[in-house]
Amino acid sequence: MSMTRSILCAAVAALMISACGTQRPVVYPRSNNAATDRARANNAIDSCIAMAKDSGIYGSGGGDVGRRSAENAAVGGAAGAAAGAVYGNAGKGAAAGAAGGAAGGLVRGLFRGSNRGPDAATRKYIERCLTERGYQTAGWR
Repeated sequence: MSMTRSILCAAVAALMISACGTQRPVVYPRSNNAATDRARANNAIDSCIAMAKDSGIYGSGGGDVGRRSAENAAVGGAAGAAAGAVYGNAGKGAAAGAAGGAAGGLVRGLFRGSNRGPDAATRKYIERCLTERGYQTAGWR
């Protein structure tokens, strides 16, 4: 029970951290009034992101998290079964390996996904939207 609770807590913590890490475009300023320019740029960015979501094109770079977690669970299960067979209990070894592999894959995938932000097609859509509104995109952060 303690191991399951630890895995669950780690997964929840990773999910909370990843929610804070969404990347957004960085645009060049259009005037000397930094505060007003920043507010207008943020409104334009928010609007373009909303348009991408409404159009159905919005996709995240972290979509493979579930698949990778399942793959890691399979690899962990096989490794755990092999180690368990050496120590006399292949079933417990397989279960422990699968749980560890899945948890590791989930947490690693959440962190990788949170750093990428939107996928390439979504970025292009948002950048074009911003260009049409008079902004030049410097990159993503």
